[in-house]
Amino acid sequence: MCLRELRTMDLDSGLRIRGRYNGRNAFLFVTKSAEGYAVAIYGLKRKGKATLPEKQLLIKEFNSDGEVGKLIAQTATKPLSAYSY
Repeated sequence: MCLRELRTMDLDSGLRIRGRYNGRNAFLFVTKSAEGYAVAIYGLKRKGKATLPEKQLLIKEFNSDGEVGKLIAQTATKPLSAYSY
């Protein structure tokens, strides 16, 4: 993920990224506010053909896009699968 995308996010916008955290498939939800960034990581479950968030694994706040970028680089699946909202 390029830091430029994080820097240019609108306030209250977000990203949903597929990844792995602690050996589990996960969604990373990244949101931006005036104070910085928040990342919520949820384990995944399958329901029919849908992949849904399940158990909350981590919620953490960051002051800089560089810190968020490091977490994304460590956890995002390759190739990157991300959606903005």
